[in-house]
Amino acid sequence: FYPPPLQRPRVPVWVGGTWPIKAPFRRAACWDGVFPMKVEGRRIVPMTPGDAREVARYVADHSAGSDPFELVIAGETPGEDRKKAARLVAAYEEAGVTWWIESIDPWRFGWTEGESWPSEEIRRRVRQGPPEA
Repeated sequence: FYPPPLQRPRVPVWVGGTWPIKAPFRRAACWDGVFPMKVEGRRIVPMTPGDAREVARYVADHSAGSDPFELVIAGETPGEDRKKAARLVAAYEEAGVTWWIESIDPWRFGWTEGESWPSEEIRRRVRQGPPEA
């Protein structure tokens, strides 16, 4: 791609994939990180700490290097209870997760197609901030 990135050696590459389909995770083992998701039927469902542990183990088993590797999980924490949120995220950290991305998609807040986005509810969750250790 042009122009080439200024970052050296290069911009980190995180590979996405649907767990437990293995091919994307073998590819991810050759890069810098993985962003798994899980689907049941036609619905995206939360990755559990156990799922994250399996992903981490699988990628480690297929990795040729010893460079740091990122395991990225998206999920929801209760913004109104930051200590409970911290406990929830800690379980993922213990499973090998290195990045937590808080989901603020509109469906979380009861949105359905054809309605206005629940913008104020999304802003309220963002203002609540990250989990508190």
